[in-house]
Amino acid sequence: MNRHNARRNAMIVVYQSLIKKVSPLEILETGFSTEEFIPPFDLDPYFEVIVEMIATYKDEFIEAIASGLNDWSFARLGYIEQAILLVAYAELVSKQTDRAIILDQAVTLAKSYGEEQSYKLINGTLDHL
Repeated sequence: MNRHNARRNAMIVVYQSLIKKVSPLEILETGFSTEEFIPPFDLDPYFEVIVEMIATYKDEFIEAIASGLNDWSFARLGYIEQAILLVAYAELVSKQTDRAIILDQAVTLAKSYGEEQSYKLINGTLDHL
């Protein structure tokens, strides 16, 4: 699995966990369905680390992300935007990938899955972190 697919899968898992109000690890354990998800038997270790980081440090990540949201609260964002920011922030914290690549991929995910202009919010927020 390439890193783009790993990021997309992580975003999907986090998105579903936000909607269901459960840990992302529970989503992985119980399974979920989407045409775009690459099946669990092909999970990338990078994907698993990112999801575990979010499950463990979600509150701290949200607090850090909120500091980059000018005049917005994290809770006010859509679930897709929240998921993209959590995945990107976890990647930034893990320092396994170059910052420019993480920001570019987050913007790409926002353009594909988020609201029409959400990529600007994603880019601006991550740029401040």
